[in-house]
Amino acid sequence: MYHWFSYGRFSSPDAIRQLPVWVRPHVQKYEAFGAAMKDVMVFFKHAEKTVYGVF
Repeated sequence: MYHWFSYGRFSSPDAIRQLPVWVRPHVQKYEAFGAAMKDVMVFFKHAEKTVYGVF
């Protein structure tokens, strides 16, 4: 298997069952890398605004 296709293994039901229960409902599957990157950037921008200074 090629490395660039390895991300798909995390969407298998077995892999999802190994995640914490509170994380499972938030798992999303993306068809395109760009859409995934956009959501990751939005997540971290939101986290920076809401969590900054907590630690």
